Amino acid sequence: MTITEICKRIYFLTGTTGDTSASVKGSFTNADLLISINKAYNRVASLIMMSDHRWRWDDSNQTDLPIATAALVANQQDYSISSTHLIIERVEVKDEDGNWHLLTHIDQSAFKGYKKEAMSEHSETAGTPTEYDLIGDSIFLYPKPSYSQAASLKIYYARGPSEFTDAQIWTSYALAGTKVPGFNTLFHDLISYLVAYDYCSIFHKERAGYTLAQIQGMEKELKDFYGQRLNDGVKGMRVSFESNK
Repeated sequence: MTITEICKRIYFLTGTTGDTSASVKGSFTNADLLISINKAYNRVASLIMMSDHRWRWDDSNQTDLPIATAALVANQQDYSISSTHLIIERVEVKDEDGNWHLLTHIDQSAFKGYKKEAMSEHSETAGTPTEYDLIGDSIFLYPKPSYSQAASLKIYYARGPSEFTDAQIWTSYALAGTKVPGFNTLFHDLISYLVAYDYCSIFHKERAGYTLAQIQGMEKELKDFYGQRLNDGVKGMRVSFESNK
Protein backbone atom coordinates (compact mmCIF):
# COMPACT_ATOMS: atom_id res chain seq x y z
CA MET A 1 0.00 0.00 0.00
CA THR A 2 1.20 3.49 -0.77
CA ILE A 3 1.02 6.15 1.92
CA THR A 4 -1.90 7.69 -0.01
CA GLU A 5 -3.82 4.41 0.23
CA ILE A 6 -2.97 4.09 3.91
CA CYS A 7 -4.31 7.59 4.60
CA LYS A 8 -7.54 6.85 2.73
CA ARG A 9 -7.97 3.70 4.83
CA ILE A 10 -7.46 5.74 7.98
CA TYR A 11 -10.13 8.24 6.93
CA PHE A 12 -12.49 5.32 6.18
CA LEU A 13 -11.85 3.54 9.48
CA THR A 14 -12.20 6.71 11.55
CA GLY A 15 -14.97 8.40 9.58
CA THR A 16 -12.84 11.51 9.17
CA THR A 17 -11.54 13.72 6.41
CA GLY A 18 -8.20 15.46 6.03
CA ASP A 19 -6.96 18.99 5.53
CA THR A 20 -8.17 20.60 2.32
CA SER A 21 -6.37 23.92 2.47
CA ALA A 22 -4.06 25.96 4.62
CA SER A 23 -6.98 27.71 6.30
CA VAL A 24 -9.76 25.08 6.38
CA LYS A 25 -8.92 22.12 8.58
CA GLY A 26 -10.59 18.72 8.42
CA SER A 27 -11.49 16.43 11.28
CA PHE A 28 -8.07 14.71 11.19
CA THR A 29 -5.43 17.34 10.51
CA ASN A 30 -2.39 16.53 8.43
CA ALA A 31 -0.06 17.40 11.29
CA ASP A 32 -1.81 15.02 13.71
CA LEU A 33 -2.08 12.31 11.07
CA LEU A 34 1.64 12.43 10.28
CA ILE A 35 2.50 12.03 13.97
CA SER A 36 0.09 9.10 14.32
CA ILE A 37 1.37 7.38 11.16
CA ASN A 38 4.99 7.53 12.31
CA LYS A 39 4.01 6.38 15.79
CA ALA A 40 2.29 3.36 14.22
CA TYR A 41 5.23 2.77 11.88
CA ASN A 42 7.59 2.62 14.86
CA ARG A 43 5.23 0.21 16.62
CA VAL A 44 5.33 -2.14 13.62
CA ALA A 45 9.12 -1.84 13.37
CA SER A 46 9.54 -2.70 17.06
CA LEU A 47 7.38 -5.81 16.67
CA ILE A 48 9.41 -6.92 13.66
CA MET A 49 12.71 -6.36 15.45
CA MET A 50 11.55 -8.35 18.48
CA SER A 51 10.42 -11.25 16.26
CA ASP A 52 13.06 -11.26 13.52
CA HIS A 53 15.93 -13.25 15.05
CA ARG A 54 17.26 -15.08 12.00
CA TRP A 55 17.13 -12.64 9.10
CA ARG A 56 17.61 -9.16 10.47
CA TRP A 57 15.03 -6.69 9.12
CA ASP A 58 15.98 -3.26 7.83
CA ASP A 59 13.56 -0.75 6.34
CA SER A 60 13.72 -1.12 2.55
CA ASN A 61 13.38 2.68 2.21
CA GLN A 62 16.83 3.19 3.73
CA THR A 63 19.45 4.26 1.20
CA ASP A 64 22.34 2.42 2.84
CA LEU A 65 22.88 -0.62 5.01
CA PRO A 66 23.06 -0.56 8.82
CA ILE A 67 26.84 -0.74 9.05
CA ALA A 68 28.84 2.20 10.36
CA THR A 69 32.60 2.69 10.08
CA ALA A 70 34.94 5.03 11.90
CA ALA A 71 38.63 5.72 12.12
CA LEU A 72 40.70 4.29 14.94
CA VAL A 73 42.77 6.83 16.84
CA ALA A 74 45.91 5.76 18.67
CA ASN A 75 45.37 5.60 22.45
CA GLN A 76 41.69 6.59 22.16
CA GLN A 77 39.40 4.16 23.97
CA ASP A 78 36.00 5.87 23.72
CA TYR A 79 34.13 6.09 20.37
CA SER A 80 30.71 7.71 20.04
CA ILE A 81 27.83 5.86 18.43
CA SER A 82 24.71 7.33 16.87
CA SER A 83 21.38 7.41 18.68
CA THR A 84 19.93 5.67 15.59
CA HIS A 85 21.89 2.53 16.50
CA LEU A 86 19.06 0.87 18.44
CA ILE A 87 20.77 -2.52 18.74
CA ILE A 88 24.48 -3.24 18.31
CA GLU A 89 24.77 -6.56 16.48
CA ARG A 90 28.54 -6.90 16.31
CA VAL A 91 31.73 -4.84 16.36
CA GLU A 92 34.84 -5.46 14.30
CA VAL A 93 38.25 -3.77 14.01
CA LYS A 94 40.93 -3.88 11.34
CA ASP A 95 44.47 -4.54 12.52
CA GLU A 96 47.57 -2.88 11.11
CA ASP A 97 47.97 -5.70 8.57
CA GLY A 98 44.51 -5.00 7.10
CA ASN A 99 42.75 -8.01 8.66
CA TRP A 100 39.33 -7.68 10.30
CA HIS A 101 38.68 -9.17 13.76
CA LEU A 102 35.39 -9.72 15.57
CA LEU A 103 35.42 -8.18 19.05
CA THR A 104 34.03 -9.89 22.12
CA HIS A 105 31.41 -7.98 24.08
CA ILE A 106 32.18 -7.57 27.76
CA ASP A 107 30.21 -5.83 30.49
CA GLN A 108 31.56 -3.80 33.37
CA SER A 109 29.26 -5.67 35.77
CA ALA A 110 31.60 -8.66 35.44
CA PHE A 111 34.42 -6.58 36.86
CA LYS A 112 32.44 -5.99 40.04
CA GLY A 113 31.85 -9.72 40.39
CA TYR A 114 34.24 -12.57 39.90
CA LYS A 115 37.00 -10.57 38.18
CA LYS A 116 37.37 -7.89 40.87
CA GLU A 117 39.31 -5.69 38.48
CA ALA A 118 39.20 -1.95 37.87
CA MET A 119 38.02 -1.15 34.35
CA SER A 120 40.96 1.22 33.91
CA GLU A 121 43.33 -1.68 34.58
CA HIS A 122 41.72 -4.07 32.12
CA SER A 123 43.89 -4.55 29.01
CA GLU A 124 45.57 -1.24 29.77
CA THR A 125 48.48 -1.68 27.35
CA ALA A 126 47.54 -0.30 23.93
CA GLY A 127 47.41 -2.79 21.07
CA THR A 128 44.90 -4.31 18.66
CA PRO A 129 41.44 -4.23 20.33
CA THR A 130 39.88 -7.61 21.11
CA GLU A 131 36.92 -6.60 23.31
CA TYR A 132 34.36 -3.81 23.61
CA ASP A 133 31.94 -2.48 26.19
CA LEU A 134 28.86 -0.28 25.64
CA ILE A 135 28.31 2.64 27.98
CA GLY A 136 25.64 5.18 27.12
CA ASP A 137 26.27 6.42 23.58
CA SER A 138 29.85 5.16 23.46
CA ILE A 139 31.82 2.04 22.63
CA PHE A 140 34.92 1.44 24.74
CA LEU A 141 37.65 -0.65 23.12
CA TYR A 142 39.94 -2.98 25.10
CA PRO A 143 42.79 -2.62 24.71
CA LYS A 144 42.70 0.84 23.22
CA PRO A 145 44.31 0.87 19.78
CA SER A 146 48.03 1.48 19.55
CA TYR A 147 47.68 2.80 16.00
CA SER A 148 45.64 5.29 13.98
CA GLN A 149 43.91 4.00 10.86
CA ALA A 150 41.02 5.16 8.69
CA ALA A 151 37.73 3.19 8.49
CA SER A 152 38.98 0.51 10.85
CA LEU A 153 36.16 0.32 13.37
CA LYS A 154 33.01 -1.30 11.97
CA ILE A 155 29.68 -1.45 13.81
CA TYR A 156 26.76 -3.59 12.63
CA TYR A 157 23.52 -2.32 14.10
CA ALA A 158 19.73 -2.38 13.89
CA ARG A 159 17.80 0.86 13.37
CA GLY A 160 14.25 2.12 13.30
CA PRO A 161 12.08 2.80 10.25
CA SER A 162 12.50 5.51 7.64
CA GLU A 163 9.70 7.74 8.91
CA PHE A 164 7.35 9.61 6.60
CA THR A 165 7.61 13.35 6.08
CA ASP A 166 4.87 15.82 5.26
CA ALA A 167 6.21 16.27 1.72
CA GLN A 168 6.09 12.50 1.10
CA ILE A 169 2.34 12.41 1.75
CA TRP A 170 0.73 15.66 0.61
CA THR A 171 1.11 18.19 -2.18
CA SER A 172 -0.81 21.43 -1.56
CA TYR A 173 -2.85 19.65 1.13
CA ALA A 174 -3.93 16.90 -1.31
CA LEU A 175 -2.88 13.28 -0.90
CA ALA A 176 -0.19 12.53 -3.46
CA GLY A 177 2.34 10.29 -1.74
CA THR A 178 3.69 7.15 -3.42
CA LYS A 179 6.16 6.00 -0.77
CA VAL A 180 5.37 2.60 0.76
CA PRO A 181 6.32 1.34 4.23
CA GLY A 182 9.57 -0.62 4.21
CA PHE A 183 8.21 -3.95 5.41
CA ASN A 184 6.13 -6.80 3.93
CA THR A 185 3.18 -5.45 1.93
CA LEU A 186 0.84 -8.02 3.48
CA PHE A 187 0.95 -6.04 6.73
CA HIS A 188 0.82 -2.43 5.54
CA ASP A 189 -2.80 -2.11 6.62
CA LEU A 190 -1.65 -2.56 10.22
CA ILE A 191 -0.49 1.06 10.16
CA SER A 192 -4.00 2.13 9.16
CA TYR A 193 -5.59 0.20 12.01
CA LEU A 194 -3.07 1.37 14.61
CA VAL A 195 -3.73 5.00 13.69
CA ALA A 196 -7.48 4.38 13.61
CA TYR A 197 -7.41 2.81 17.08
CA ASP A 198 -5.40 5.74 18.42
CA TYR A 199 -8.08 8.10 17.10
CA CYS A 200 -11.19 6.02 17.84
CA SER A 201 -10.20 5.21 21.42
CA ILE A 202 -10.68 8.94 22.10
CA PHE A 203 -13.26 10.20 19.61
CA HIS A 204 -15.20 7.12 18.43
CA LYS A 205 -15.14 4.62 21.27
CA GLU A 206 -17.84 2.52 19.60
CA ARG A 207 -15.34 1.64 16.86
CA ALA A 208 -12.37 1.00 19.13
CA GLY A 209 -13.25 -2.59 20.08
CA TYR A 210 -13.47 -3.79 16.48
CA THR A 211 -10.28 -1.93 15.54
CA LEU A 212 -8.34 -3.40 18.45
CA ALA A 213 -9.44 -6.94 17.57
CA GLN A 214 -8.17 -6.47 14.02
CA ILE A 215 -4.86 -5.12 15.32
CA GLN A 216 -4.33 -8.08 17.63
CA GLY A 217 -4.87 -10.53 14.79
CA MET A 218 -2.58 -8.69 12.37
CA GLU A 219 0.17 -8.23 14.96
CA LYS A 220 0.19 -11.96 15.69
CA GLU A 221 0.46 -12.74 11.98
CA LEU A 222 3.23 -10.17 11.59
CA LYS A 223 5.27 -11.63 14.45
CA ASP A 224 4.73 -15.18 13.20
CA PHE A 225 5.85 -14.23 9.70
CA TYR A 226 9.01 -12.39 10.71
CA GLY A 227 9.88 -15.03 13.29
CA GLN A 228 9.86 -17.80 10.68
CA ARG A 229 10.71 -16.17 7.35
CA LEU A 230 14.14 -17.83 6.88
CA ASN A 231 13.35 -21.38 5.77
CA ASP A 232 16.77 -22.77 4.81
CA GLY A 233 17.01 -24.86 7.97
CA VAL A 234 20.05 -23.03 9.34
CA LYS A 235 19.45 -22.39 13.02
CA GLY A 236 20.41 -19.08 14.57
CA MET A 237 21.80 -17.62 11.35
CA ARG A 238 22.53 -13.88 11.22
CA VAL A 239 23.05 -12.18 7.86
CA SER A 240 25.37 -9.18 7.56
CA PHE A 241 26.17 -7.06 4.53
CA GLU A 242 28.86 -4.60 3.59
CA SER A 243 27.65 -1.00 3.49
CA ASN A 244 28.11 -0.34 -0.21
CA LYS A 245 24.63 0.25 -1.61
